[in-house]
Amino acid sequence: YEQHLTPDYIQQRHESTQQPGARYAPAAFVTGGLDPMQSREAFLQRLESLTCPVMVVVAEQAPPASKAEMDAMVVLPGVQSTRLPGTLGQAEEYGDTVAETIRPFLGSVTL
Repeated sequence: YEQHLTPDYIQQRHESTQQPGARYAPAAFVTGGLDPMQSREAFLQRLESLTCPVMVVVAEQAPPASKAEMDAMVVLPGVQSTRLPGTLGQAEEYGDTVAETIRPFLGSVTL
C-alpha cells in the first residue's frame, strides 16, 4: 500500500488542511473531536439499533486501534462486511476496488 502514498498524494492531503475553515479538522479527527459517541459501546449500540442495511469495509492495513473498532462492528448481527487492502485512506488508495466491492451491496438496498 505504500506505493499509493506518493509525494503528490501527501502534498494534496496537506493542501486540503490549508484551506479556509480546515485549520482544526485534522487535529479534531485524530483526537476523536469529531466523534459524537462517548464510547465504543455507545457506538455499537447505536449501530446495532439501525434498521437499514449496513456494510463495513475493513482496511487491512489500518492502525491497530482503528482496525479493532472495525472488527468490533463486523461481528454485530445484520452487518455485512468485507476486508480489503489499504489504510484509513482506503477509498482513495484503492477507489476502484472499494467501488466494485460495495456496488452490489448498494444495488441491493431499497429505501
